[in-house]
Amino acid sequence: MGYESFKMMLPDLGNLYDLLILVRDSDKNRKLFERYIGTKGLKICFGDLLDKEAVQYCVDNSDICLHIAAFVSPAADYYPKKAMENNYGSTRNIIESVSSAYNELSACDTGRILSDIGHALRYDEDLKQIYDEMMDAQSLLESVKQDLNAYAGTMEPDEEELAETEHRLDLIRSLEAKYGRDINEVLSYKKEREERLKELESYEQDKQRAEAERNRAHEKLLSLSESLSKARQKGAVRLCTAILNELKDL
Repeated sequence: MGYESFKMMLPDLGNLYDLLILVRDSDKNRKLFERYIGTKGLKICFGDLLDKEAVQYCVDNSDICLHIAAFVSPAADYYPKKAMENNYGSTRNIIESVSSAYNELSACDTGRILSDIGHALRYDEDLKQIYDEMMDAQSLLESVKQDLNAYAGTMEPDEEELAETEHRLDLIRSLEAKYGRDINEVLSYKKEREERLKELESYEQDKQRAEAERNRAHEKLLSLSESLSKARQKGAVRLCTAILNELKDL
């Protein structure tokens, strides 16, 4: 997602905006971004979102921060601790860096500056626009700080939920090792076993039904055997009579 977003921004680099990107430092990424080094309006910083200094540098040198990096599925499903460390930790670093930048701005004593400009307004009304813009900026910064603090307060990870997730993933991995190469094969095996279980659960009923059919077939066989025996007896009498008649003519 990050690289695709970067490619979409390339056409307007150096015209509509400049871009400072923090790229995870790896041989693969250095080779991938090598062609873009020296591009107008682009500065590449190789580092890590878990490196607070690198994040602070990027935040301090940017007007807008776009966070589109993440440790995603399917790898994140198998390594939840790493996913939490990367996704939660990186976002936390960005929020703290933005908050730090705000605190540095606040340290400039904007209140005193506004007060001085307010006094100067009595002598130069041309300062009113500057005064109003600074008032709006201070109000906006205060609002942003409150929003960031509120958001950061909701980001504490639930250790119990994380432990439960890890337990379930361990169970899934053990099932995959025993019943299939992936979760789809495990679910397929589960379906087959459920069908087999239904067959076993109906075994007694099927057995009784089969025995009843066997008994009916046996009774029918006995009846047919008895009819055959009687027919053979009658046939034997006729055959014997015919043989005797033939002997008399000899």
